[in-house]
Amino acid sequence: MAIQKLLTEVDDIRRYFGQLAKTKAAGIIRPVQNPGLGVKFRFGNVRLKSPPYAVQAVEISRYGLERLKEFDELDIEVFGQSRRVSFTTVALQFTDKGVWVDLPKELTKSERRSRVRHPMSPKQCPFFDLGDWDLDPMDITAPPVFGLYKPISNWCMVADLSFGGICIETRFPAIIKRIEASKHFRSSRLIIPMKEPLKIATELRWTKRIREPIKVDNGLFVSIQKYRFGIQFKKPSREFLQYVAEYLKSLQVAEEQAQKKQERLAHGA
Repeated sequence: MAIQKLLTEVDDIRRYFGQLAKTKAAGIIRPVQNPGLGVKFRFGNVRLKSPPYAVQAVEISRYGLERLKEFDELDIEVFGQSRRVSFTTVALQFTDKGVWVDLPKELTKSERRSRVRHPMSPKQCPFFDLGDWDLDPMDITAPPVFGLYKPISNWCMVADLSFGGICIETRFPAIIKRIEASKHFRSSRLIIPMKEPLKIATELRWTKRIREPIKVDNGLFVSIQKYRFGIQFKKPSREFLQYVAEYLKSLQVAEEQAQKKQERLAHGA
């Protein structure tokens, strides 16, 4: 379970939002009355000298801005943080550039998973299925769709696994876009090699964008965008936890056997 911490000091909150505005940090807005609607934005200007204290959300699509005008109370999540930072606020003023929202009196910060994480090997890694996402074969930002393999096209490789959740890593923007647009997944599944997939309700806890330098010809480097996101299991059943435990135990046994084999070979040499 993620550990909840509250940032409630007024001066700390003002400094935090001043930094978000300075770095033009990104985030997503979800109306409290319609959490399925997710609108991306970047932090713009802040008003901190006199009330009403406010922060501006800019770089919102025209369609997204029109949809937000239907609601007053908003949930806002900040991207690119080491912890999942979110707050609930109200819309003060809509403009052509975006929306001004009331500066919150507190921020919720959720620590990443506190349980022991087990890194997964590409040869034996489990997969995560969002459940209710039909890929568009014409979307160049999504994983490729090939004929009979379409049902597994939206499976994501698991980077690490714990009894509390998983970490996913991908290079496909369409996946992170889908994840951030709807943070609750009631029909998602965990697929472990050589076992039947098991359904589990999950929730998005954090996202992170990473620039990875890759060396190419002539000693040059190009920057590759990667995405990571943390998924929490919601009220996992005893059956599900046993499912995870058996898999982790099998990996441990395989690792111990491989280590003993290497020791025998080294001794024989």
